[in-house]
Amino acid sequence: MSLELSCSSPQGIFAKTFSSRTVLLGDYEISMSDFCALVMYVLTNTNLDPSDPRYDLVDAIKKLKVAKGFPTIIHGKEVAGEHRFEIGE
Repeated sequence: MSLELSCSSPQGIFAKTFSSRTVLLGDYEISMSDFCALVMYVLTNTNLDPSDPRYDLVDAIKKLKVAKGFPTIIHGKEVAGEHRFEIGE
């Protein structure tokens, strides 16, 4: 699964995650810890505008719940994933 970034330049940039350790952003491979540091930097480095999308992001993060992980296929067998986040109420 991937996410197309619709408001970025150049057009056609996709973000993907294949594991809990790596984020692919276009042609760049970013460690999950660097990606999390980048998110924190973006959230805290500038003043907020009245319609700033960071308000919605922080509200969505507050609603996340830890859930059972997605299953993974290893050597033809389904193995339960440990944990993931899912959107709660």
